[in-house]
Amino acid sequence: MSTTAPLRPRKAQIDRTATALFRAQGFAATSMRELATALGLEAASDGLDLVLGWRDGSVEAAWHVRLHPERSGYAREKAVLWWRGLGGGRDAPMSSAGFLERADRLVRPVAIRIRPGRLTEQIECRAEDGRILGDTRRRSGRAA
Repeated sequence: MSTTAPLRPRKAQIDRTATALFRAQGFAATSMRELATALGLEAASDGLDLVLGWRDGSVEAAWHVRLHPERSGYAREKAVLWWRGLGGGRDAPMSSAGFLERADRLVRPVAIRIRPGRLTEQIECRAEDGRILGDTRRRSGRAA
């Protein structure tokens, strides 16, 4: 009889994904970056890209939110807000590696809305409990 507790859905997903990568490439040949990419998190050169992807009919789209948990000021606050907003808990990790190690705590938004503007686009993600997270980016090809 096993004494281990059942895995939560996201943790089970991480476990399945890592196992598949280890079997396909070997433990030593699999990087944390590959695992993160397979889970929808992308390690950036100076931070972490949280990738929100969705399908609208036959069209697939993705939005990358750049997070910098190691920095201070606005960059750190943005990382903490996204961590808490996606259900990660009160104490946000202090590094990108910490975000990846504790990614099983995050939950998917229940709704995503894109609001296009003249120069920018804004994304709003709604969590199950009603919290709304947002991010803004400049539209490609648009000058101020």
